Amino acid sequence: MNKKNMIAIISMVMILLVLVTLAIAVIGQPPRMVHEDGVVDDLDLYFHYYGWPDGMSLLVVDHVSLKQRKQGEEEWGRWRAGGSSSTNKRSGAVPWGRPHYRHSEDKLITIGIRSSEGRRDVEGDKIAEIEVHFSHEFNSQKPFFGRLDIEGGTLELSSDTIVFVDHQLDGSFTVNRIETDLTDLVGVAGDFEDVPSGIRGVPHRDDIKAYLLESSFILELLGVDKQEQK
Repeated sequence: MNKKNMIAIISMVMILLVLVTLAIAVIGQPPRMVHEDGVVDDLDLYFHYYGWPDGMSLLVVDHVSLKQRKQGEEEWGRWRAGGSSSTNKRSGAVPWGRPHYRHSEDKLITIGIRSSEGRRDVEGDKIAEIEVHFSHEFNSQKPFFGRLDIEGGTLELSSDTIVFVDHQLDGSFTVNRIETDLTDLVGVAGDFEDVPSGIRGVPHRDDIKAYLLESSFILELLGVDKQEQK
């Protein structure tokens, strides 16, 4: 390769880098997935929130029901016994493209159940430890499409959704899918100055906790009346 060809190739590469930099500056950074997780102690709920600022939001809620307790039994305590969590954000085909987001969650909760007889015996003699397993994986690269693999099943999502998983002590569970507008939770960031229209707000952990405590969908699934919460 002669010197002229080498200079021409280097010049083209430099021009391309400049054009890419200008494109990113003009178009702006691609939207990033928002992820929050936490626990609502008052209702024994474990949640994960996923949301595109310019698209849909997903709220995954796990709950352990104590309906299968026998007469005289009570919950002694619960604690996280193990698990894993991982997030992967793979870049798009072009630098200004939306990244492919993937998050997987695997969690093991141990619940101690104590019988009425156990309260009269030496502490710990009558404690039964029951393990409950939570798992899901969320994938998305489009503002209004995502795939949720949860407890052995797959849900395709195209709008705001709450997925409520009710776990029983015997290991069985029920997956409830609720399609509902979550604007009350996330707000509309486009109402503020210098924010493009159509961009939604970013809920914080405390916002999500407050929303779940007041959600009629969640309270109905739990069989809890709002008056009982006050």
